Amino acid sequence: MKHLICISMIALLACSNSKETYKPDLSTVTSSVAGVYPTPFIGFGYNQWIPDLKPNGEPDFNWSDDRFAMMEERIRAIHPGLVRMPVERHWYDPDLVPGNYNWESPEMKAFYKFMDLYKQMGVKVLSGWWHVTTYEDDKNGYKNDANVQAFAEFIDYMINTKGYTNIVYMQPSNEPYGTYTTYDDWSAFMRKTYDYCVLNSYPTDRLCGPDSWDDWVGKGAQYNSRELVSYNFHFYFDGTASTSENLGLYDALMGQMNQVIPYNAANKPVVCAECGAINGNWLDWPANKPADGIYSSSYQYALYMVDFAIQTIQAGIASSLSWGLHGFDQNKDAGMWNNTGNWGGTKLRPLYYAWSMLCRYFPDGAVCLNMSQETAKIKVGGCKVGSSDYTFVICNRATYAEKVTIDIPADSKKTYYFYHFNESNPGDGNSLSLPYTELTAGSTLAVEIHKNSAGFLTTLPPLE
Repeated sequence: MKHLICISMIALLACSNSKETYKPDLSTVTSSVAGVYPTPFIGFGYNQWIPDLKPNGEPDFNWSDDRFAMMEERIRAIHPGLVRMPVERHWYDPDLVPGNYNWESPEMKAFYKFMDLYKQMGVKVLSGWWHVTTYEDDKNGYKNDANVQAFAEFIDYMINTKGYTNIVYMQPSNEPYGTYTTYDDWSAFMRKTYDYCVLNSYPTDRLCGPDSWDDWVGKGAQYNSRELVSYNFHFYFDGTASTSENLGLYDALMGQMNQVIPYNAANKPVVCAECGAINGNWLDWPANKPADGIYSSSYQYALYMVDFAIQTIQAGIASSLSWGLHGFDQNKDAGMWNNTGNWGGTKLRPLYYAWSMLCRYFPDGAVCLNMSQETAKIKVGGCKVGSSDYTFVICNRATYAEKVTIDIPADSKKTYYFYHFNESNPGDGNSLSLPYTELTAGSTLAVEIHKNSAGFLTTLPPLE
C-alpha cells in the first residue's frame, strides 16, 4: 500500500508531478490537530548586521540608494516577525563614558534607516548592544555601574526620544556566557538596569536575555523574572550531515524550554535568538567546515532549517531567528545572500526561499497548532492566522516521495496555495518567491511531497 499521511483539520491540495516511486507496504500515518500551543508566537525572523559590505568585506555604513532599495525589497518580501539588530556601543559612545554620546554618527544613521523601515512595516526588533564594552573586557564591563547607566540611557533614547516602540526587547551584549562573564555578574547588571530605569522613569518592559545556552536560560527565568520580559538562547547543530539529520533536535530544544517552564507562570515568550543548521563556528567561517559538513548556501542547509523550524514550533518556542540576513564578509558567510559580491554574491540562496516562506506564512500573532507526529521522516507544522487563514508546512526527510491527505477545517478559506520546495525547485536566485499551485479545495485533497523536500500550504495570498 502506498504511504498516506492524513492531517486532520487542515486544508487540501493536489499536486502529483514527481517521478519518484513510493515505498510500498507502509501503514497509514495520521497527523492531526491535537490543540494549540499557549506560548505567544512572534513569527520567524533573522539576525541583521547594519552596514553594507565592500568587496573586501569591510563594512560600509553609507548605504547607496540602489543598495538600500535592494535590501528593502527583500526585507519586505521576507516580512519577518522579529529581527535581532543590536548596535556596537562605540558607534555612538566611542569613549564608553555615560552621557558623552554622538547619536548622529554615520553608523547610527545606518541603524536608523533600517529601524525606520521596520517601524513602518510593524516588525518587532530585538536590539541593545553587541558588547557592554569590548569582547575581551565584557566580563569586567558588567561589574561597572557606569555601564548600567549607559545601557538604561540607550533604552530610553531609542524608545522615548527616537520613538522606536517596535523595539520590544533589549539586551546588553551578545552571548555573555561566551565572554566568560559569570551569570551572577550578568544577573546583577540586569537588576541594576531595571532599578535605574524605574528610578528615572525609563521603560522597564524591554529587558530580555540571557542570550546564551546550557543552564543560563533557566537561570534567567529563575533569578531574573522580575526584570526580563522574555527569555532567549542560541542553538546550532554540530555541522555534519549525519548529526543534522538526527532526531534529537526536539529533545535538545525541550532541554532549554524545560529549564524555563517551571519558572514561567506568566508564559513569557522564549526566543531562539540565533539558530543555524550547522555549528556556528563552521557556519561563520566555511573554510573551517568538516569534510562531511554542509554550506549555508546549499539546498540541504535550507531543508534542515525547515525541519528545525517545525521542531521549534512543536517545542513551543515563540520565535527563531536565522543567522543571518546576509553574509557578513568574505570569510563570515552565514545568510540568505552575500553583500560582498563574493560567495555567490547577492544571488538569493535556497535558504532565502525556505526561510522567507516561514516568515511570511507563520507571521507574528499566529496561533501555532499542535500537530501530532507519527513518523520521524515526516514532520508537520501548522498555524492559524486571524479568523480563517491557515498555513501548514510538511518536511519529508525520507528517501522516497510521500502523499499527504489533508482535511480542511470548517472555518478555513477554501483556496490554498501550494509551494513545493525541492532540489529541482530551490528558487532561481532572482525571483522573490517560489512558484505555486492554486487550488480550490473541497473536503479533502492530496499533495505529493518529493523525497528530501518540503511543502508549504497556505490560504494567505502569494507575494506579488
